[in-house]
Amino acid sequence: MSLTLTRTNRTARKHRAIDRLALREQELAELQRRLNDADALIERQAIRLCELESDKTELAGRLQQTQDALINIGKDRDALERYVRDLENQLADAERRLDVRTWAEAAAAKTVEMPIVEVVPLHAAPFATTNPGRVRPAWAKDEEAVS
Repeated sequence: MSLTLTRTNRTARKHRAIDRLALREQELAELQRRLNDADALIERQAIRLCELESDKTELAGRLQQTQDALINIGKDRDALERYVRDLENQLADAERRLDVRTWAEAAAAKTVEMPIVEVVPLHAAPFATTNPGRVRPAWAKDEEAVS
C-alpha cells in the first residue's frame, strides 16, 4: 500500500494566507461597522450641536431682552421712588404747615385773649368823675391827686 498524499488529504496549516485574509476581512468588516456607527454618532452629534447653537442664539436674545427689561424696570423703579419721595416730602411739608398754623392759631389765641368789654354810657363808666381834679395825669403815678 502506498501512501500518496494528495492535496485533499493534507492537514490544514495554521498560518495559511487564505485564513489570514479571511480573518483580516472579518476585522475589516468589524472596523467598517464601527466606522459606520461612529459616522452615525458624529452625524447625530453634529445635529445636536446645531440644535444647541440655535438654542444658544435664542437664549442670548432672550437674555438681552431680559436685561433690557431689567434696566427699564430699574429706571421705572427709580422714577417711582422719586415720585414717592416727592409725595412724602409734600405730605411732611403739609403736616408741618398744619402744625405751624395750629401753633400760630394757639399762640394768637393766647396772646390776643381779651376780656369781654361791656359798652356803657360815659356817665356810668367806673372811672368817670364830675370833678376834674380827681383825674390823675399819667405821669403822676405815685403822687396823690389834688382834690
